Amino acid sequence: MKSMKQLIVALLATTTASLSLHADGAPQLNTGSGPNFNSHGIGSSTSLTQNEDLSTLRSFGWMSTVVLGKMELSEAEKEAFLSGVKAGLDGESVNANPRLVQQQVQQFMQQRIQTITLANKAEGKTYLEELATKPGIQKSDTGLLYEIIEEGEGPHATTSDSVRVNYRGTLINGKEFDSSYKRGQSATFPVNGVVKGFGEGVQLVGKGGKVKLYIPSDLGYGDEFNPGSDIPPGSTLIFEVEMIDPKAQ
Repeated sequence: MKSMKQLIVALLATTTASLSLHADGAPQLNTGSGPNFNSHGIGSSTSLTQNEDLSTLRSFGWMSTVVLGKMELSEAEKEAFLSGVKAGLDGESVNANPRLVQQQVQQFMQQRIQTITLANKAEGKTYLEELATKPGIQKSDTGLLYEIIEEGEGPHATTSDSVRVNYRGTLINGKEFDSSYKRGQSATFPVNGVVKGFGEGVQLVGKGGKVKLYIPSDLGYGDEFNPGSDIPPGSTLIFEVEMIDPKAQ
């Protein structure tokens, strides 16, 4: 397991390669009328038009902020960053020691990730405490909150089973980060091969059953920071799950 410092160094060194880190919430590059990056590779006889050049540079600018874009920068912080970019592009000197700047950036990112994580966990805790008082909401010994929409029929899955489900995952602010419905295809998971809260939750209903899961961060992805994911660290997760087969092969 990498330390936070090692992770941040790796992120700084590989920002533009971080687009395919996670299937859930992985960013999809949309350049509109711009070029297909694969169609104009090195050695290609096809040249880019001026508009395509501009579109490519804009996309490259976006790619270079995949990590920083998750830092919840203020408008003043964005302006400071952009002024530094412009200074570099204009060939200006900012009289900065590169090694010192790297250390400061590492410290900034580490502190910012910690701040975001703690804020998300606090917000999630308040949300779950209020939710627990509502009718129909049940709480397991692990801290998982859930609502049985339909019980379903037949046996339930166990930890040794794989299940076939349709599901939709959102954050507590309603932002969707994953959906088998949108993909138009159900998903099959080993019960013990997913996050703890989801694995526990799919065992609550039989075939045809539906359950809504409210998963605290310690039963979800925890404090994990992944720049390629739409799930911020410390997030509480909400899953709507439809059980298709609790004993999938």
